Amino acid sequence: MPAWWFDRIADFGYAAIPLALMGHLAFYWDKLKASFWMLLEMTNIYKSDRTGDEILITNKIGGISALELLFILAGFIGSIYVFHIISKKTRHILTKSTIACYFTIFAAFAFLYICILY
Repeated sequence: MPAWWFDRIADFGYAAIPLALMGHLAFYWDKLKASFWMLLEMTNIYKSDRTGDEILITNKIGGISALELLFILAGFIGSIYVFHIISKKTRHILTKSTIACYFTIFAAFAFLYICILY
């Protein structure tokens, strides 16, 4: 395989980092939020208005929020931006079909993160 082929793979890998980071943040956001509220309840900083056998507030958190979708959108936009910056500095020529393929893969990963969260 030509040496520029490995450069393209490395460029794609570096460009995918923002989407991966923000996707993981979106995936674990619900767990972080639940742990934060549980910590506040356990330390008696926050006292929920519970009566009797009502469950903790952490059990009421669920579903996908707009903030999680914004995390994924920010990761997608960040990946496109990083890919644009990297592609301007590379020596090999990126064709329009290659760029479209990379963007399609970024969009597929963003959609996959949304499906996992939903």
